[in-house]
Amino acid sequence: MKPSYSRLLRLPGELRNRIYRYTLTSDRPLTFVESIRPEKDRLAFFIHGTFVEFNQSKYVCRQLYTETAGLELKYSPITFFGNSQLTRLPARLFNNFLSTCATSKVSWLSDIILCAYGTKYNFESAQNLLLVAEFCRLHPHVRVEYIDGQFNMHGAPDTFIDRGAYLAMAIRRTDPG
Repeated sequence: MKPSYSRLLRLPGELRNRIYRYTLTSDRPLTFVESIRPEKDRLAFFIHGTFVEFNQSKYVCRQLYTETAGLELKYSPITFFGNSQLTRLPARLFNNFLSTCATSKVSWLSDIILCAYGTKYNFESAQNLLLVAEFCRLHPHVRVEYIDGQFNMHGAPDTFIDRGAYLAMAIRRTDPG
């Protein structure tokens, strides 16, 4: 193996890990951006109308890729946005993410936000909600927040009641019909 000429890579591992933690901790939630090909999914910031991948350091060299790929999961909250127009529901996105994520990296998660927004937003399937509930049971250290944009008192009361009953039944493993 060639000696590294990078000052960063010549530092002891403990110092590099502190630097990685500092550089890969976001002050706002990162957004999971789904791609047509799962290997192209990424965690990004939404800046000036476009998504910019957060962890750019992994593209500098192979050693930095090995040491930093996925570390943003450990240090930053991750948001999964649902979109009613594209029928991408946040619990489904999160479950797809979990199915492609390495088991060791799943244990790094600390703060997950599932956001279901949009007008006439579709109900999340009970199966997807159960998978999220099971994840919560298996990973009690992870804070998971589910935000349903239609579950509010400002809209029609029947919508609020319907959504609340559906969510309660789905999580309690009762067929919501």
